[in-house]
Amino acid sequence: MEELFPDYQSFWVFSTVKKGYSGVAVFIKHSGIDLTQLTSTDKQRSITNYAQKNTSPNTSGEHFFLLNKESMPHESFRVISISYPTIQGAQAEGRVVLVELKSCYLFLVYVPNSGVRLERLSYRVEQWDTQLLALLKKYEKRKPVALIGDLNVAHCDIDIYNPTAKH
Repeated sequence: MEELFPDYQSFWVFSTVKKGYSGVAVFIKHSGIDLTQLTSTDKQRSITNYAQKNTSPNTSGEHFFLLNKESMPHESFRVISISYPTIQGAQAEGRVVLVELKSCYLFLVYVPNSGVRLERLSYRVEQWDTQLLALLKKYEKRKPVALIGDLNVAHCDIDIYNPTAKH
């Protein structure tokens, strides 16, 4: 990724229970901030440090990486922190990255789907959706929130991988 996007620092969260199952990444354009030098009580999950340290990400609880406050091209888009909030039942699935900007919070999510036989429908509706909503409401008390990502919502047939299959 560093070769493909040399002007960007990447932050990743991914499934630790099933290889290739789920994950979210955010790419932030370099602006004089050395994001690889972040410190925290938890392990940093940038791809650079992950590759160098060969560590496993900690998926329990929220963990934050505070960035220095150098100015970015537009002040309201200055990155303040990157964090990895968890939702009960999906702690090890790598589904949420939270980017705090000066002006707002960006929640980048990969919402679990209900499964081929709807085996995760009750989890999705009763736990994931309600916990995600509570998390969004908690943060919107501080500043505006944007929810971005794969919400696993199929409004039209074009949104479904194989609309002619028996679902």
